[in-house]
Amino acid sequence: MKKLISLLLVLFLFTLTAYADYDFPDDNLSNVREIPRESLKYEKFTENGKWGMTKYGEVIIPAMWDELGSDNRPSYPPYQDFSLVAVRDGNRWGAVNEKGEIIIPAIYKEVLLQPRTKDRFEIRVQDFNDKYGFIDYNGKIIVDFKYDYCESVFIDGMCVVGRDFGYTVIDKSGNELMSLIPDMLSYYNGTFVAKNESGSYILDKNGNLLFKGDYDEIYTTAVHTAVVIKDKKQGLIDFDGNILLPPKYNSVYFSKEKNVYYASDDFYDYYFDINLNLIKE
Repeated sequence: MKKLISLLLVLFLFTLTAYADYDFPDDNLSNVREIPRESLKYEKFTENGKWGMTKYGEVIIPAMWDELGSDNRPSYPPYQDFSLVAVRDGNRWGAVNEKGEIIIPAIYKEVLLQPRTKDRFEIRVQDFNDKYGFIDYNGKIIVDFKYDYCESVFIDGMCVVGRDFGYTVIDKSGNELMSLIPDMLSYYNGTFVAKNESGSYILDKNGNLLFKGDYDEIYTTAVHTAVVIKDKKQGLIDFDGNILLPPKYNSVYFSKEKNVYYASDDFYDYYFDINLNLIKE
């Protein structure tokens, strides 16, 4: 017992000596800050009712904005670490870079930033006439503000837009690729699909009709076939309208990665090869 007490006393004295030898900072301990975790690399802060941003605790965007959007950090040059941050001044939006420099003046009703990639250089904006257009990451207008409806991003270099009570598709230069049609367009694997009272149909990017049929919904796959829905059941057709799988399944799906069709009903899952031969059930 005496040996145990002696050992505890030695440990206590060692700890006390180490504590006494530690050189604490002279300033208040509340000013001591830990090295931020990577997840806290960028932090928003507020000061006098305005918002700014820090990077590892250092102010990079002064607290001068009424609202500060999330930062985007794409992995492509020239913004290896940081792209743009949406900022609001009153009711007007713009964007600044990591140095707090104004890249897009706060003159828009909406600025929708997406993470920049090597093939995405455009930002959707809305002006105070409620018209949509696109600008690049330097604030230059690349698609004029004339659309009442506009998808958020370009996919495969194309974007669905709407004006004058119709819909069309534009490229990244603002060229309209097809005539206006009255039905909302959705993009799937290089084609556009729409529906109206008479059924669903498929168009190519220039507006040429590829298929029209009496289905409630239609979704094209990557191999020139289409999943169709009729009375809440799904099947598969080709663009000539030939039924490849009858619309009797709860779901039908094509995996581009595995080159396999999947289908399921209330009892089984089915797997078909690219030629619709049953692989397994």
